[in-house]
Amino acid sequence: MKSIFIFLFLIFVIPTAVAVGFSPSSLTFNLQPNEEACGTITLDSESESISVSDKWAKSEETKWKVSLFDTTAEDHNIAITYPYLLSPEERQVEVCLSAENEGEYHGAIIFKQAQEGSSIIQMAVWLKLIIEEAIEPPPVQDLPNNNNQGSGGGGGSSNSAPILPPVETTDDKPEIQELSNQEIPQSPKLENQENQEKTIKSNTTQNTTIIIITLIILITAITIYRRKKA
Repeated sequence: MKSIFIFLFLIFVIPTAVAVGFSPSSLTFNLQPNEEACGTITLDSESESISVSDKWAKSEETKWKVSLFDTTAEDHNIAITYPYLLSPEERQVEVCLSAENEGEYHGAIIFKQAQEGSSIIQMAVWLKLIIEEAIEPPPVQDLPNNNNQGSGGGGGSSNSAPILPPVETTDDKPEIQELSNQEIPQSPKLENQENQEKTIKSNTTQNTTIIIITLIILITAITIYRRKKA
């Protein structure tokens, strides 16, 4: 009976942790004006529901910090689509982007898990959007003909074929790639996520101490009981 009590005590006291992750940590889109491209983000979470939102930096000079991203996609004439709420079965998010004006835009997709007790976990994936016109190939130029005239009533002429300059080709397909760690920092841990991690560590330490003390008390009580019975 005492063994069952100790087993149940350990089950209820030892805290459980839920794995949380996402991939990739950042995406960049190289597009032409009004061209659209999509990228996929994969989540690893057991939360019942996850809400999705986005935030954007005022300019490309703004530091890569979510708390400094205080503008919306509409402020930059950016069209962005994604599901706003994920069910437990949805763990892949497709984000589609397009913009009218040339420039470089920095943003973040934020995933917020359903609150469990007093803990809230948020994750962010960086977005880098570059809009620029496609480079036009240089026009073909014809070289002038070389005419050689002979002297003394005789003459000849020769026409050489025009030499064409090399033509640069560009790939018009939208380019989506993961940003390197040298360009931007790792995806941010939001403030409430950091606080939640500190709370988990603190609770784990306290619970471990309680478990050790309780086990010592139980062992001591059982030993005293057996000695008195003997």
